Amino acid sequence: MEYVKETFSLYVNNFWKITLLALTICLPFLLVHGFTSNVVYYYVSYTPAEIFGDYTNLFLSMVFFVLVQIPLIKFIQMELNGEENQLSSSYHTFFKPTFRTS
Repeated sequence: MEYVKETFSLYVNNFWKITLLALTICLPFLLVHGFTSNVVYYYVSYTPAEIFGDYTNLFLSMVFFVLVQIPLIKFIQMELNGEENQLSSSYHTFFKPTFRTS
């Protein structure tokens, strides 16, 4: 029961930061997922390969779910460790591998 209280207080105390992460990271991925899935469903709905739309939806859901969780996990980890600048570090953790130039 103690874990539930700690988790609830963590989310209540950082509601606006978590909401900002959700709006800037999760929402764009959800919009891309919804648009792409609907376009694929539209094009395959009249073909014998309708299952391709389901597989596309499943693939995008799994990939985006993993990617979107990275900054949220980093934020919670830093909050539990008592570190500063959780938001900037969470964004940095997400965007650094994404836009890496080698």
